[in-house]
Amino acid sequence: MYTYSKQLGFTLVEILVAISILSISILATFTAVQGALRSTNFSEDQIIAYYLADEALEYIRSVRDSNAIRHISALGGGSAHGWLTTISPTCNTACYVDVPNNTITACSSSPDSCPMLLYNATNGLYQYTAGSPTMYRRSVSITSISATEVSVDVFISWTAQGISKTHTQKLVIRNRTE
Repeated sequence: MYTYSKQLGFTLVEILVAISILSISILATFTAVQGALRSTNFSEDQIIAYYLADEALEYIRSVRDSNAIRHISALGGGSAHGWLTTISPTCNTACYVDVPNNTITACSSSPDSCPMLLYNATNGLYQYTAGSPTMYRRSVSITSISATEVSVDVFISWTAQGISKTHTQKLVIRNRTE
């Protein structure tokens, strides 16, 4: 007579269920990591856009202050120097500010017509004359509020992962010589 011994082990169905559960948990982990990386990239883009806008505002403020110093010096000779010289006529519609090269240039028609910024890896600066193309476009617009105040708007736009994004900063500056 034959005796059957009870064998201990896993059946094929149990193995398939275990593999399925393990696969789902690994897939969920990869999805979470991918989402975190996407968020990190978005945050990096936002930070760069913020600093590019802030750089343009600081440059405009610096030019305003330099014009005030020139005005004080010109008064000694009996003349005057406008507080918005080189800024206002150029940036009424839209302009771009190249901080490393100390220039303000009018865009041809609208903020979208301003050129894309370049990144110069040699000096680590964003500019318009040398470097690798970036995804960032910066434009500056100046709007007169009164004879002694203007509103400076800086627009940064870029496209990342097929999505268009923007960042805007605004500053009201006043004439320091009045």
